[in-house]
Order: sequence, then structure tokens, then C-alpha cells
Amino acid sequence: MRYALVFFLTFIVGALASAKSATDQPEIRFVAEIDKSGYVGEALTYTIKLYSEASDISNVKVLSAPVFPQDVTVIQGIARDSQPAKVELKGMQYYCWTILRDFIVADKPGKYSIGKGRFAVYLPVVKEVQSGFWGRRRIIDYEEQIVECDGASFRIQDLPANKKTETYSGCVGDFNIEAWFPPGKIYKDTEAYAIFKISGFGNLSGLKLPNIHKLFANGCRLKEIERDDRQTQKDGRLFSEITLTCRFIPEAEVFEISPLCLNFFNPSAKKFYDACSETLHWTGNKTEKGKTNRSNEAITI
Repeated sequence: MRYALVFFLTFIVGALASAKSATDQPEIRFVAEIDKSGYVGEALTYTIKLYSEASDISNVKVLSAPVFPQDVTVIQGIARDSQPAKVELKGMQYYCWTILRDFIVADKPGKYSIGKGRFAVYLPVVKEVQSGFWGRRRIIDYEEQIVECDGASFRIQDLPANKKTETYSGCVGDFNIEAWFPPGKIYKDTEAYAIFKISGFGNLSGLKLPNIHKLFANGCRLKEIERDDRQTQKDGRLFSEITLTCRFIPEAEVFEISPLCLNFFNPSAKKFYDACSETLHWTGNKTEKGKTNRSNEAITI
């Protein structure tokens, strides 16, 4: 089950000096965070963070997960905080873990609400027990605290009017497009490959592609396209990429493949923009293309 246990490996068994007494209850709270507003098709990051006065939390169990609206798409993210960050919240110092991260995409404008969640938090405590053989001694036990997380709400607005409806990709985010030939020589009348990659922050699952065959019209002919879709996570944000592997036939010693151009909506800039790859030229002995901007390594969701 996805919400079984979240482990915080900051507590070392046997460290009695760091454990609390059974009567010492540190303050613990959960805070749900999401942008208050967004656009249709925008991937909003939703997180639940645990704030605690104590740094030696051992486990967290989700008793009831937050309930998402039925008319949104939820893309599951990854929370990997093994060590807490020290932060200030309302004038108080806390240790903070991110225990849940999801990406919310709404297809219609309106106001949305995410329900509350309930969590069991386990903290190590020192207890004294009487043993017939060992006598009175101190042991580490685990105390459970049940904590509720408030719900969250956000408002989604429709996209503004777009003059380039024919080339609009249907996607919201900050994307770029690269194009290149794989290493190796290309020969006339022999199958070759060209690669297009659309990537960036946002959701590309609803991408509308133009007629790719039209790009292979100047000395070459497209035969087949293989598409690979991936969603990853970078800096706590949704990162998407689509790779198009195009198998084509060069019909001349010198040919070119036209740029792939798509229209997107950038929610940060609040406007539509065009992204294009470079034209790919083959001169018979080498590849001529513009600079590429490969993405950094990301964690696959």
C-alpha cells in the first residue's frame, strides 16, 4: 500500500540520552501546502510536511490519506527526506520532513478542496522496567501521537485566448525542444534515425503533435516514429519529457529535417510561447545542428 509507513532514519537504537521521557510531549504538526491558484492543465505541487520540536522521530504511519477532488488528475511524486531540515514556523524552531508529494492537474476552472489527513507519529521514550534477572533498568519504547493535517484549497482559472490554436500543444509549463542525429554516418537510401526531445517543467501527457512527416520533406522521407513518455521529479517539481525516435530514409546525399515547433502556455510568464528545435542538416559527411540543452539527471517517478 502506498501510504503504509514513512521511515525517518534519524533515531539510533540505544541512544538513551536523546530519547524523551514518557511525560515529555514535543509539539508535532502537519502542514499541507499547495499554490493558491493555477491554470487549467498546470501541474501544481501538493506537499504535506511534518514539523516537530523533536528530531528523533522514528516512524510515521498514514491513518487516513487526504481525499483529492474526483475531477483532477493526481500524479504521485516522491518524498525522500531521511534527514530533517531546521526551519522556523510562526516564530518557533522546528525539524521538518516532507512526507508526501503529489502533483495536481485540473482540466476545468473552479475552486477545489483537498481533504484532511490523519497520521500516527512514533517517538522514542525512556521507560524504567523491572526485570527479575536484570533488576530495574531503562529501556527505549515508542510512544504514538495521533495528529491531524488540515485540508487545502486552490482555485483554477482558464487559459487566456490563444491566437495560435492550430499549433497549440495542449500543454502548460516551461518546455524546450531538442533535435539531433545519433552518432554515426548516414548514407543515401539507407535507414537512419533522428531524435526529437520535448522536455521541461510541467505535464506533457496530453501533448498534441503536428504532422511529423512534413518535417522530412527536403531530401528525406519519414518511415516510422517511436514515442517514449517519461515523468520525473526535479527540485520538488514535475518534470516531463517525450522522446520521438524517427526512422527515415535519406533520398539525397545532402538533406535537412525541418524544426519541430510547438506552442505552449507558460504559467509563470502568464503567456503563450513557441518552442522550436534546430534544423538538422546532413552534408554527406557530418551533422550540422544548433546547440542543445540536455536536462540534468532527475529522479524517475
